[in-house]
Amino acid sequence: MHTRTLVPLIALIGTLGASACDEHDEKDDGKVAQTKAAKDEPTAAKKADEVEAKAPEPVAEGPAASAGSAAGGKVVLEKLGLSAQVPAGTGVDDAVMGEGLMIQGPDITVTVAEAAQTHPKTEDEAKKAAEEYRPRDLASESLEDGWALTFVNDGIETNYFVHVRREIGGKSYWCETMAASAEEQAKALAVCKSLAKA
Repeated sequence: MHTRTLVPLIALIGTLGASACDEHDEKDDGKVAQTKAAKDEPTAAKKADEVEAKAPEPVAEGPAASAGSAAGGKVVLEKLGLSAQVPAGTGVDDAVMGEGLMIQGPDITVTVAEAAQTHPKTEDEAKKAAEEYRPRDLASESLEDGWALTFVNDGIETNYFVHVRREIGGKSYWCETMAASAEEQAKALAVCKSLAKA
C-alpha cells in the first residue's frame, strides 16, 4: 500500500473511532446523569420533607383552639381562660419564655400572659417605659378594660412594638409583640384587642 492511501485511511479510522467514543461518552454521560438524578431524587425529596418539617404547623391548644386556628376566627387560650380572634393558619403554644402563651401564624407572633409586676400598669407608665427604645410613631389608645400602646424603634433593624394591658375577669393580662413590619404590628394589635373571657 502506498503511503498516500494509508494516511487518509488512518485518518478515517481515527475519525470513526473518535465519533464512536463520543457517542459512547454521551451515552455514559446520559447514564451518569440519570444515575445521579436517581441518587439525588431521594435527596431532593428529603429536602422537601425537611422544609415541610421546618415550616411552622398551626399548633392549637385544645380542641376549641384547633377549630379556630385552621380557618381563622376564635381560639381558646385555655391556660389563661381567654379567647382571641386570630387570622387563618394561626396556632397557640406555650411561650418560649415565661408562663404565657404564644399565638403564632402567618405574619403574626403575639405573647399573652398574666401581667407581671414589671409590666406598666397605666398608659403613662407604658409611654415612659417605651422611652428607652427612642420610639417614633408612638400611639396609645384607651380601651374599655385597659390600654394599647404601639411604637416603632429604628435600631439595627426597624422593629414595630405592641404593648397592651387588659383587665379581664378580675385579672390583668399583658399582650405584646416586637414585629418586623407595620402589617404584623397591626395584626398583633387586633389580636390583643380581641382578647376576651373564654
